[in-house]
Amino acid sequence: MLSSTSEESVTNTLNRSVEVSSPVGSSFHTADYHDLEAESGKRNPLYSIAALQMTTILQTTLKPESVLRRFSRAVAESVSHSGMIFTAESGTYKISLGRKAKHRCTFTLILEHRTLGDLVLTRGKPFLEAEAEQLEYLVSALAYPLRNSLEHRKALQASMTDPLTGIYNRSIVEHTLRREVRLARRFRNNFSLILFDIDGFKAVNDIHGHEKGDEAIIVVVNCVSESLRETDIFARYGGDEFVILLNNTGKKGAKTLATHILARAHQSDCLNFPEIPITLSIGVATLKADENEKSFLKRVDKAMYRAKGRGGDQIHVAGGKAIIRSTI
Repeated sequence: MLSSTSEESVTNTLNRSVEVSSPVGSSFHTADYHDLEAESGKRNPLYSIAALQMTTILQTTLKPESVLRRFSRAVAESVSHSGMIFTAESGTYKISLGRKAKHRCTFTLILEHRTLGDLVLTRGKPFLEAEAEQLEYLVSALAYPLRNSLEHRKALQASMTDPLTGIYNRSIVEHTLRREVRLARRFRNNFSLILFDIDGFKAVNDIHGHEKGDEAIIVVVNCVSESLRETDIFARYGGDEFVILLNNTGKKGAKTLATHILARAHQSDCLNFPEIPITLSIGVATLKADENEKSFLKRVDKAMYRAKGRGGDQIHVAGGKAIIRSTI
């Protein structure tokens, strides 16, 4: 049954759980669902028709936000609302549409015994029991399309991220680098790259094993991530090589960040294994007006290997003579 509570005398909050065991259109039922009946005692056939139409509309996209936008538009024909908020069960993904309002009707979506998350509809006037019952049936039609879109999003994210560290992978670097180079040229913005690898990483794997090597990579990634802006793109380029894309950043800014990263590496006790101190070799390059992404990446790669060839634990800036050694 629907539980209705009031947090304030002027606010009403309707909460209910919708558990879907099979999709609308087949043998649809809900584990905790009481039949929606008209006053005559018979189920309103318009609810079933609306749910079937809703499912058809929602299955035409695999983007969670698009699914919810279409759902919101379709629901608005029956139950007016000013805003809609979906929060995934993990709490790490949230979609907000429209505007927040004082009164809300909340549904917990449970599909095949798995909680997808909470869906909240808001508006300026209280929701009625009859409206909540109608919404419950329509929300049931949302469960499968939303679940499919969330799983599709998860798969896309997995294809873009490194499974060990959770940062971006090489495929994202190659795609994003082309885009950022074009944007930097068009708007005449500075754009820089930092490429680094872990000195002595092979010895860590050989002496301490790959599990210890994975630990070293994770520690380095966490250490570097603390120094980055939200707009910086950090990715594992391969093995123990990592790249940072710095938009709107010139040579001076990139050099400053590289110096900070090198210093932070020395401040972390976790980067040192018995008999094998782990350090970083860092290359820095800033985009030239006449080069493409391939030559740009090649220059920063050469800079990194120059730093490594001179003993590691240092920074080399492409086009510069100075080698910045760690003084920590």
